[in-house]
Amino acid sequence: FLVLDYFTTPSVELFLRFAVYRAVCTGIVIVQYVVLRTTRPARGDFLHGYFFTIVVAGTITLMTVDLGGFDSSYWAGLNLVIAANLLLPWSARHAFLNGTSIVLMYVAANALWGGPFHGEYLAQSLFFMGAMVVIGIVISTSRFQLIVAEFQSRWDLQDANASLERSRAEL
Repeated sequence: FLVLDYFTTPSVELFLRFAVYRAVCTGIVIVQYVVLRTTRPARGDFLHGYFFTIVVAGTITLMTVDLGGFDSSYWAGLNLVIAANLLLPWSARHAFLNGTSIVLMYVAANALWGGPFHGEYLAQSLFFMGAMVVIGIVISTSRFQLIVAEFQSRWDLQDANASLERSRAEL
């Protein structure tokens, strides 16, 4: 994406700022990945999904502010972060909260610091991001339900095998 930034940013100064944003973001995400890979699973692991969202969507949101706010088309990159919900095995509640937090972060930052804008550009970006949040909720919920059903089936199979072994021992 840094190569894309090279061609889309209007100035060298802005490109260098984006390079710093991306380097910091990448460094944080790499540290988070190492933490995830080197620690045991825990109940609060879903918080890593929120942290990833804040870091990556926050970076892209800063870029939209730097490119003029709501009138910048750079918001489309936020759809990729919203789509990351599809990769996370969590419930509808978390998919909704994560996706909505991205949209709210974008709106708040650009309303505060983005400058003047055209309402139709804001409506367009909110429509597409909102649609992506809904799609993410539906797909991640379906995926989560499949994972729960798979674990339940494995548990039932394990119980059935144990029962079979007890029956064989009795025979």
